[in-house]
Amino acid sequence: MRRYFIIFIPFFILILMLVSCDDEKDDQLDQSKENEETLPKQFEVSYEGQTFQVISLFDEMLEYANNILNDEDADKEQVYRDTVVEPFLEITDSDSLGDSFFSAPKAQIEKLKDHTTEMVENVDDIDTIVEEVLINAAKELPGHDLKVFIMPMHPDNHFAVYNMEGVAGVASFSGDVILLEIDPSFNNEMLEYALAHEYHHTVALREQKEFDESVIDMVLLEGKADAFANMLYPRKEIPWTEPLLDEEMEVILKTVKENPYDLSIYSELQYGTGEYPKWANYRLGYAIMESYLNEKEDMLPAEWTKLSSEEIITDSEYGQLLNED
Repeated sequence: MRRYFIIFIPFFILILMLVSCDDEKDDQLDQSKENEETLPKQFEVSYEGQTFQVISLFDEMLEYANNILNDEDADKEQVYRDTVVEPFLEITDSDSLGDSFFSAPKAQIEKLKDHTTEMVENVDDIDTIVEEVLINAAKELPGHDLKVFIMPMHPDNHFAVYNMEGVAGVASFSGDVILLEIDPSFNNEMLEYALAHEYHHTVALREQKEFDESVIDMVLLEGKADAFANMLYPRKEIPWTEPLLDEEMEVILKTVKENPYDLSIYSELQYGTGEYPKWANYRLGYAIMESYLNEKEDMLPAEWTKLSSEEIITDSEYGQLLNED
């Protein structure tokens, strides 16, 4: 005979259980809301299975500025760590974005607050540009999922404001994070170009067959990124892709060939010295890529992005970088 068992739960216990469940759900919802409120604002962009998280750090920077203005004796580095860096690290564990991001802005805090407030009011326009660039870039060069952080530029970063039209970018060496710093005076076309440039870095760092951080590898990493960004946004004139003078090129080629792993030389090429013009590393890299792509007009970015520096140089007019004297 089949037996049936009826489980009896007294009514008051059932009520307690339901109330307990509701309380637990409320606690979970409250915790979820609290987590959402503490995380930076973000939205997602998807294209052909590739997903981009676009994350704004404007509110975090505004909180930092307000905290410092309200407490002149506050430890700026610690406050910056708590209000800006930690929210960033909650979303990604990448900490290879350079000292400029992890170092607190210490001067012109009132101006930083004003700039950030202005940027918050225009964040929708910025997000629209970022979304369009990411989709355009992914169409031309499929890659992987990325996190793209956007934050206000430090007001005392005069170099980027006046020489780079208010936009600076960096990609993590792991190839999974892009950070854009933007001044309220930013140029829309420069933002497009800079993001396309950094996007290429993320793909190249994952896809290039050989990369040993030599001077020429670093030079070609930038050259490839500029070739890609120029392909997407050819109307934008970029000062760091201007051709070098013949005498400048001769000196730089000799220097790179004689110092293949001296990254202090690479730094001098970037910032300029009495011997080298500013951005010489970018200008050399772009010249090599121009020379290569002039002979490979039908090659797609997905193909040449993967090539090693040696393969690129061999088929360019700069083969002397590889030849023995």
